[in-house]
Amino acid sequence: MVAFDVGRGPNCTIALGRRRVEVQSGPTFAAWTPAHWVPPSTPLTCDLSFISLRTVMADRVGLVAVGASMVLLAKPQFEAGRAEVDRGSGVIRDPVVGERALVEISRSVLGHGAAIMEGMVSPLTGTDGNVEFLLHVREGAADDYRSTFDAPAVVALVDGGAA
Repeated sequence: MVAFDVGRGPNCTIALGRRRVEVQSGPTFAAWTPAHWVPPSTPLTCDLSFISLRTVMADRVGLVAVGASMVLLAKPQFEAGRAEVDRGSGVIRDPVVGERALVEISRSVLGHGAAIMEGMVSPLTGTDGNVEFLLHVREGAADDYRSTFDAPAVVALVDGGAA
């Protein structure tokens, strides 16, 4: 496992205590290349702040082997336009904005040869209460697997709603 820490410190202390965990600090995640990476079959987990997943998707897909999994934490507040985010708290209040963010991420993922296999509402909210989503992405799945990802159904689960 590779723990990539731009913030220099916020990584999970449980993971850091493991002998097979390598911590890399330095360049931003957007600047990462395969040279920073472990074998490409290693699953990639991604929890980014202050940057859109769509912005880094092309390079992130190339870090894993075809068929490898990625778990991405989608944060609609970093996907939406400034006018759609509450100015004081940065919280997304309109579920339509969250749904559109997931659809746009899905399009970006597909456009880079991967697919969202499934998604769920994260059991943890962002610092200021933003609803976030965990997405299981598979590299190469755009051609090899049928994605059943349904952004409206996932957003409907917010606050315990039924899809």
